[in-house]
Amino acid sequence: MTSDITRAELVSRISEQTGIDKSTAFEVVENLMEQVRNSLIEGESAYLRGFGSFGKVIACFLSL
Repeated sequence: MTSDITRAELVSRISEQTGIDKSTAFEVVENLMEQVRNSLIEGESAYLRGFGSFGKVIACFLSL
């Protein structure tokens, strides 16, 4: 069984692996998510190589 990663854990891992402080890592994660969310809401697709692609189906849920 796989475990999920929380936003806080993602921030911690980025901070540890890059040496940046957690508040900066948090800003990066939040900004990335906001940019993807805004693109989807505007009807664009978001493709992050090595991570995944997101399209209009997800955008419907984000705009609720």
